[in-house]
Order: sequence, then structure tokens, then C-alpha cells
Amino acid sequence: MHEAPHACRCGARCAELEIEATLERVTEPSEIGQYRILFTPGLVIDEELVCAGRIPSKAELSQLITTRLNENRHPQAGEEGS
Repeated sequence: MHEAPHACRCGARCAELEIEATLERVTEPSEIGQYRILFTPGLVIDEELVCAGRIPSKAELSQLITTRLNENRHPQAGEEGS
């Protein structure tokens, strides 16, 4: 199976940020629909849709990844980390 270019970009950004990540390319419409993605590609981090319908820039991708990572490390009052 060939990886999509944007999936490779996600993997490269994680490696550059020294973040371990498991990437999964989902192509089954029923699975895509579970995340309420109307237009592909979509980026889901820890079961949360963070971007859909476009490919984020390298800078935005870094921000999305690090923001979500920080949220998991430092949950707000009353929230649990994943």
C-alpha cells in the first residue's frame, strides 16, 4: 500500500519533534464517518478531529501536534488526560 503524501508529512513532523506516534491511514468510509469528516483528508489525534478538508502547513501541523500533546500532559481542571 502506498502512503499518502500528507501521512508522510505527519510522520516526518513527529520525528522532527521527537514524538513517538502511531499513524494509521483510514480509507473505509464508515470509519471516516465516525469522526464526522465531510471532506478528506482529515487529521485525528487521540480520537479528536483536529483538521479536515485540507492539508495543514508544516507549521500548523507542528502546532496541532504539540498543542494536543500538551493538553494530554496538562489537562485542565476537571478533565482527564488520555
